[in-house]
Amino acid sequence: MAARTYGYVGPGDLRGLVRPGGEGEGIRCAADFARWVSARDAAELAEPFTFVVDAEGVLRLAPRRGEHVVCAGGGPVLSAGEMSFCQDSGRWAVDEVSNQSTGYCPDAGSWQAVADALDRAGLVRPRGFTHEVVFRRCVSCGQVNVVREDHFVCVLCDTDLPPEWNVAPTELYDAPAISFVEGEAPPLSAGVRLVMDRVWDEAVRADPNLFDGPAVACTGLRQEAGSLVLSWARATYRYRGLRRIPEAPSVSSVFVALAQPTDDGRLLVGRMSASTAAPGRLQLPGGSMEPPPHGEPLDVAALRAHAARELVEETGLDTPPEDLTLWLVTRGERGNVGFLFRAPSRPAGLLHRRFAALAAAETAHGREPELDRIVLVGSEAELAGLGGPQVDYLGPVVRRFMDRPG
Repeated sequence: MAARTYGYVGPGDLRGLVRPGGEGEGIRCAADFARWVSARDAAELAEPFTFVVDAEGVLRLAPRRGEHVVCAGGGPVLSAGEMSFCQDSGRWAVDEVSNQSTGYCPDAGSWQAVADALDRAGLVRPRGFTHEVVFRRCVSCGQVNVVREDHFVCVLCDTDLPPEWNVAPTELYDAPAISFVEGEAPPLSAGVRLVMDRVWDEAVRADPNLFDGPAVACTGLRQEAGSLVLSWARATYRYRGLRRIPEAPSVSSVFVALAQPTDDGRLLVGRMSASTAAPGRLQLPGGSMEPPPHGEPLDVAALRAHAARELVEETGLDTPPEDLTLWLVTRGERGNVGFLFRAPSRPAGLLHRRFAALAAAETAHGREPELDRIVLVGSEAELAGLGGPQVDYLGPVVRRFMDRPG
C-alpha cells in the first residue's frame, strides 16, 4: 500500500517563506549524512533538528527553528517532526525523534517512512517515535487538536474527536444531500468580545474597505447518515476576528464559488484586486454567503442564487441560477465551508470578452473590479506556475476537476 502523503496545513504566511533551493539538506545515503554531520559543531548537535521525509522518501534536515514547510520546499511530505543525534559505540544514532509538526500534523503511522529514510542513511534508530504526537481535527468546529493522555475531546467545543487521523489540508465532499440547521451565534464573554472588537478595529484601520456586513457563520459541519449537516448562525464579518483569540469559540465562514469551465476543458481562475481583503490571491469566482431575510431558509437554492450573482459581478457572465449545479463542498484549513457550483461550459474567447467588458465598465464608473485578472488553467502544474498566494481549496479543486471522467 502506498504511503500516505501529508499536505501543509499551517499558517499561509509561513508558506510564503518557501524559496527555490531553500529546502533542508537532503540525506539519501550514509555518505550524505557523514558530510552533513561533519559540518555541524557541538552546539548545533546539542539541539534537535527540524526534519521532513519528502514525497520522494528523502530525509531532509534543517535547524530546529526552521519551518517544516520551508524544509520541504512547500511540498507534501511522508512525515515531519524533530530529531536529535548522538554517537553510540562510534556510530551515529538517532537519540530522539518525534512527529511534532503543526505545519503538517503527520500521523504516528508515518514512522515507517522515517525508519526507511534512516536505514538508507545508515543510522542506528529506535523502533518508533520516541515522542508520539496525536493530531485530530474537530469535525464540528474545525480546530486542530493535539490529543493528550488519550483524551479525544476538542479543547474548544468539547466535541468527541475521531479515532482516525483526519487533518487534511482541504476536505472535499461530493455534493450529497445537505441539511441546514440555524442556531444562535456562540456566546462571547465580555473579555472575548472586547478583544474581537479591537481586532476588527485594527483590521479596518489597516484596510478601510472592510465593512462589518451580515455573514453566515459556520458553527459546525458533520456527516450524518450519508448527508452533510451544516449548523450556522447569523453573524457579521467582525466575528472572523475570533480566529486570532485562543480562548474564543471557533466560528468559520460559509462561501460559494464557481467552477466555470471552457469548451476545451480549462477552468477559469481569478486574481483578487488590490482593493480587496486578499490582494493578489488566486481563487475561483465567488464570495461569502449572506444570511437570508428572517423567516426565509438558508438552503441550496439560496446558495445557488448567490453564486449566480457572484459570477456575473466578478466575471460578467450572466448565468441563470437553475443552470448552476452543486458540485462539491469543501472544508478548508480554517474550517471555512465552501459550496462549489459548476457552470455550463463556455468558449474561452467569450469568457475573456465578458470579463474585459466588465472591467472597462467598472473602471469607467471609478471602481476597481473585484478581480484584476482571469486566467484559464488546464492542469495543476499550470496553476502552480502562476505564482502568488492561492486560496486553500484551489489546488485540490483544480486537481479534482482535471481528474474527472471524460
